[in-house]
Amino acid sequence: MDSTFVYGTNRVVYNIGAHYSGSPYTSPSYNTPTGNLCGYDLIFPGDNLLLGADHIILDWPIRDNTDQREQLMFWFLEQFVLPNNYRRYINLFVNGVQRGVIYDDIQQPGGDTVKEWFSNDSNGSLFKTVVWDEFADNGLRIGSLIYFNTLEEFTTTGGVKKAARYRWNWEPRAVNGSANDFSKLFTLVDAVNAPTNGYESALQGQVDVDHWMKTFA
Repeated sequence: MDSTFVYGTNRVVYNIGAHYSGSPYTSPSYNTPTGNLCGYDLIFPGDNLLLGADHIILDWPIRDNTDQREQLMFWFLEQFVLPNNYRRYINLFVNGVQRGVIYDDIQQPGGDTVKEWFSNDSNGSLFKTVVWDEFADNGLRIGSLIYFNTLEEFTTTGGVKKAARYRWNWEPRAVNGSANDFSKLFTLVDAVNAPTNGYESALQGQVDVDHWMKTFA
């Protein structure tokens, strides 16, 4: 929707694009921009950026009565000098209606994130881990058709890895070349599925294990 964005008391940006942001987990029942709580995805004109960005996400602390949990998780990552996303609290009003108790201005990971955290090797790919859901015609999620992220091997004719099976769980967020190129992800899949006698060397050839385990912990 064509929208006007007001930042503070003296910055106005006209003709931004605005639409809902979320998933069946984060915004399961949004109905209008000022109704049930939902996320917002805002696109700014290239010649009128906000804080140097042309794309921002505004979302609410989901299912958290303290409104602090997700901020705390990213703070933990910051203390261990692990990649994390910038977040800050904001008071958000849409058409004069305050949205929730507090909202978050959320850094959406993409190519800029890779440059920020891997400045010496910023040409890498970045994937978002996503739950693959299927829906019925009435828009409700089909509980028996939920596929979680995995690095298992899924192959098609001739033993070739089936990109369609990985596509929904591993969304490209920083792309160098084609968004349909999953070769780097498949290299990781090969490493974590290596035979026992070569598993350790295969994994260490692709993964900073200490870094990885800290993130999971």
